[in-house]
Amino acid sequence: MNQADDFEKYWIWLASVEGMTPKYFYTLMGDCFSAQEIFEHPQSIEKRFPRFPKSLLGHIHRAANKRCISELFENMEREGIAAVPAFSNDFPYLLAPRCNYPPVLFYKGTLPLDWEHSVTMVGTRDATNNGLKNMEDFACELAQQDVLVVSGMAYGLDGAAHKGALKAGKRTVAVLGCGADIIYPRENTALYHEILNSGAVISQFPPGAKPKREHFPARNAVLAAITNALIVSEGKERSGAAITCNFAEKIGKPVFAIPGDIRFSTSKLPNTLIQSGACLVQNAEDFLLEMGWKCSAPHKQKDAKKQYKLDFLAQQLYNLLLKGDLSCETAAQALDIPIEKMYAMVTEMEMQGIIQTLPGNILSLK
Repeated sequence: MNQADDFEKYWIWLASVEGMTPKYFYTLMGDCFSAQEIFEHPQSIEKRFPRFPKSLLGHIHRAANKRCISELFENMEREGIAAVPAFSNDFPYLLAPRCNYPPVLFYKGTLPLDWEHSVTMVGTRDATNNGLKNMEDFACELAQQDVLVVSGMAYGLDGAAHKGALKAGKRTVAVLGCGADIIYPRENTALYHEILNSGAVISQFPPGAKPKREHFPARNAVLAAITNALIVSEGKERSGAAITCNFAEKIGKPVFAIPGDIRFSTSKLPNTLIQSGACLVQNAEDFLLEMGWKCSAPHKQKDAKKQYKLDFLAQQLYNLLLKGDLSCETAAQALDIPIEKMYAMVTEMEMQGIIQTLPGNILSLK
């Protein structure tokens, strides 16, 4: 490797050390250290930072060997994961100016280079049927206007946002609270692969990182910072969506809210945001006008159900759902197919507007 390659390699290595946070990473880098110097002389940290966390110091010492750094890059290559360090021109430029931004983003798929018209869309996992439909339709409209839709690939409204963008035939980006090679939740396996076909899944956490509870606030901060604005749909006042909203407000990102039915507790977050001054939006045109972005004539959606020709298995699933809603697992058992194949078939039929996935992983005809 040349010197530039070495600089990037050690930077990525240090960012991937277990327990490393942006705060401690940039503390080390800001004290005239280089990542290579830390790799070669980890004991020098204690001399300059006597109060440096002992647990993190231990992780650095254990990772500072050739075997660990080789395993990291071999694992990335095996899993098809690339990394873009914060000093790269390819690093999302909306994220870079923010305090404590990730030193590295690991990703699978194709990382967008243009974030000029982008929006993060978030909401609850326990969404109402109307909430899921509204989110998917809203994201579809935005994607048709060439707005990059970003979300967290969580079950519920995050997944609906991604599906809406994909339904429009556009790319979407998922920001994960685990390694980019980890599919979480497992119910979104088919969606994960659909996203990779044209967009990307990204993470500040290294390959293999599990979806730990403490990862998600950091993930939510990235969701808030990486795009031009935030749209919040259904959610409770104390939720991941609320945390993302708080981050967005702190860094001055505009926050928009889709109003909800006052009969449901999940409407509390968006309705409270509107009361507090967030801009109410009901469709893509509302959002685009508020952002000052060009709004072209919307594309008319084809009646997907009429256009779609069902294969044998899909027709069997359709016939089952004519009798009533079923869980994915029950449907897979009835059709005697692996659950992974069921997820793939469900995603395809959702994209065609034939079925929908309700809370609890329940399948229903639209």
